[in-house]
Amino acid sequence: MASTPITILIATLGQYVSPSQEMLDRYGGNENIQNMIARSVQQANSSGCKITTIALDPSDHSDSIERLTEMLKGTSFQGIMVIYGLRADQEYTPLFEKVINTVKDLWPTTRLLFNNGPDDLMKTFERGLSVRMS
Repeated sequence: MASTPITILIATLGQYVSPSQEMLDRYGGNENIQNMIARSVQQANSSGCKITTIALDPSDHSDSIERLTEMLKGTSFQGIMVIYGLRADQEYTPLFEKVINTVKDLWPTTRLLFNNGPDDLMKTFERGLSVRMS
C-alpha cells in the first residue's frame, strides 16, 4: 500500500443515466455492473488509492460543471477518470468536452484516465497513473 494515497476522481453519469442495453447485455445486467465497479473501487482503495466519485447530469451541464469545479477547487486529484459512457455516446459529447476543459483549466498536470467499461477500472488506473496495483 502506498504511503500517500493516490487520489482519483471518477466522473460518472451516476443516477442520471441507466446503462445502455448493450452494456447490460455485455456485462450481465445492472447489478453485475455495479458489483464490478464496487469491487474495483474496493481493490483500488486497498492498494493505496482514495477514490472519490461525482455523478454528472447530462441534462444540466451548468450544475454538473459547477459541482465539478467546486470539487476540483477543494481537492488535488492525481487522476481523473471519465467513464466510458460519458465519452462514448454522442449525445453526451458537449458535457464530456466541458468536463475535460474544466479539469485542464483547473489542474493542467492531472492525469486524465479513460476506461473501456466497468471491468477495466484497475487496468485504467495502472495504465494512466503508471502504478502497479495489487
